[in-house]
Amino acid sequence: MSSLPRQTTIKLAGVLIGLGVLLGLAGSAQAAIVTWDGGGADNNWNTVANWVGDVAPGTADVATFDATSVKNATVNANISVAGINLAGTYTGTITHAAEVAGNSGRAGRGVLRETISRC
Repeated sequence: MSSLPRQTTIKLAGVLIGLGVLLGLAGSAQAAIVTWDGGGADNNWNTVANWVGDVAPGTADVATFDATSVKNATVNANISVAGINLAGTYTGTITHAAEVAGNSGRAGRGVLRETISRC
């Protein structure tokens, strides 16, 4: 039997559950949808000015191409993202000459081998 009173044990369990929920939310808050705005001087993926907020997508992020910009994009550096979302409203072209890795861990050069979703 526990040496803690029942009320203390229940409160402690509630605190631990709450802490677990907060830690879970903190981990999921790191992933973001990062949208191409084409605001840079070139079409390069790694030019941060081409992304909303001037931050290129990272490994936990989904790169989104939509009506925010119709400017063409060039994947000019090896990238690894959680996903790429192509909205039906994006009419630009995405060219890639570098390696693209998605959440499946596969990579390819010259041919995008990941699933690209179209909204």
